[in-house]
Amino acid sequence: MRPLTDSVAKPALLVGDRPLAAYGLQLLSELGGRLAVNLSWFAGTARRALEPYAPPNTLWLVESPEPYGTAGTVAALLPELADTFVVFNGDLLTDLRLGVLLATHRREAAPATVAVRSVPSGADLEVHDGRATRFIDRRVQGDEPGALYIGAAVIERDHVAPLLQPGKIAGLGEAVIKPLADRGELAVHEHSGYAIDVGTPAQLSRARRMFGDR
Repeated sequence: MRPLTDSVAKPALLVGDRPLAAYGLQLLSELGGRLAVNLSWFAGTARRALEPYAPPNTLWLVESPEPYGTAGTVAALLPELADTFVVFNGDLLTDLRLGVLLATHRREAAPATVAVRSVPSGADLEVHDGRATRFIDRRVQGDEPGALYIGAAVIERDHVAPLLQPGKIAGLGEAVIKPLADRGELAVHEHSGYAIDVGTPAQLSRARRMFGDR
C-alpha cells in the first residue's frame, strides 16, 4: 500500500467516514464478547484511530518487533481466547454477517470454519459438500479454481492450539487452514456477497467509491 502507508497504518486509512478496520470492528462487536485487536506498523496512531469504534474493554496487542502473522497472533492470545472465537482480517471489507458464519460453524461441528467465495482461479481450497478437501498453494498453483478464503473464520481454541507454536511468525493458512483441510476437518461457509481484501491502492480506491469517497 505504499506510499499511502509510509505515514499511517493500513487499518487506519480512511474509507468513507471511518478507518478501514472500523468496519470489521463493527461486525465483531455485533457478536458480543471481548475483542482483541493486534497492531504493528504505527501501532500507536492506529490504536488512536480505532479506539472510538472499539468497546471499552478491547484488548490491544502490539506485535513487536515485527508482525506475528495471524496464527502467531492467535498463539500469543491463547490464554485470553474464548473456547470458540472469531478471527477477522483488519483489511477486509464485507457484508458477511458473522452470526451467519457462526451458525454454519455450529452446524458443521468442525475444529474451524472459514468464510470463502468461489473463484475461477487463484483458489486456496478445493471444497466438497461444505468441507475443504485440499489446500491449494496459490504461489505454486495460482490458476486453480475453487474457494478463496476471504479473511474471516470461526475457530475452536482447544482443537487448534496443538497446531500453533508460540513465538513463531506464521500465517493462518500454513499453520491452521492447511493441516485441517488435509485432514478433512475444515468446514467452509460460502459467501455470495462482497468481500474486498484492501491490499493495494486500486482496491482502496474501489472501497472508497463503494463507501462514499469520490
